[in-house]
Amino acid sequence: MTCSAFAARKWLKTFRPKIALHPHKSDYCDTCKLIKEEKSRQAAILKRLMQAGSAEEQKIREVEANIEVSEERLRSHKEDASAARDYYNQTIRTCTENWN
Repeated sequence: MTCSAFAARKWLKTFRPKIALHPHKSDYCDTCKLIKEEKSRQAAILKRLMQAGSAEEQKIREVEANIEVSEERLRSHKEDASAARDYYNQTIRTCTENWN
């Protein structure tokens, strides 16, 4: 037996008023996920090259550079996202203060 979301909310509010349903607090970001996957792929390539023992030094340095680029892209992206989130939160606070 299942119930609708409306019925579930009404039931919770009526019979369990202290229980609240909240979405997960972490923000999912496609860009972060793609950059982390790329970094993981490069780390796996580096591990295979190191284990092979016969890899060219130039190839190893190239993969290490790719990993550093991915780390910098992720750091830069997180800084941009943090600035956007801070701006959004400030805008919400300003609007709330102006309308109350």
